[in-house]
Amino acid sequence: MSFINFSKLNKQAKDAWKMDQLVVGLYNDGYVLGTGRLMLWLDRKHAPNKLLSIIAEYAGFIPVSDNRIFRMGKNKEPETVVLTVVQGVDDLRRSRYIQKYIESPIKIRDTHEMGILQNRDNLTVKGLRVEYIELIDTKEVDYEVESDPAGPLTTDDPNGLVYYQNGICWIGFTAELPAKELTKHIVDTIKMIRVTKEA
Repeated sequence: MSFINFSKLNKQAKDAWKMDQLVVGLYNDGYVLGTGRLMLWLDRKHAPNKLLSIIAEYAGFIPVSDNRIFRMGKNKEPETVVLTVVQGVDDLRRSRYIQKYIESPIKIRDTHEMGILQNRDNLTVKGLRVEYIELIDTKEVDYEVESDPAGPLTTDDPNGLVYYQNGICWIGFTAELPAKELTKHIVDTIKMIRVTKEA
């Protein structure tokens, strides 16, 4: 259930736990799981056992108190954190400046492998780590309770969050800016053309 590849999410959670950056909790009656650069919310009533297993494995408990978020890790006991770590994506979803981007077939290697997202109207581009794009898996969608996800959605702010959502789940990621001169040049070149998603 939901459009998340949970085996790949498990790897993200494990890496965050090792770096003491795992975030879990309940927010607006949905389970939250986050790392330093991604945040997932999934309606509590539809949360699959795959998600609960990931939370239980690394947090050691299943959250029960709504609007309570914890950060923890291998060397860090759970500590309560402010709700803003989740509210950033939730607020963005209500913004009137949201734009629909497409996932282009272009991949570039910078500090990480990045996929290029493009606003088809004004050709603005953003980078998003391929490992995050691969978390979106429509084969996991249960059409009896949900629809395919909308996304990628974002603003034209180069540092803005990118998110995908449907009626029971949303996941947001931090966009990536190229760090190397060559990839900066490649991205600047892509901004001058309209790319199309592979069929």
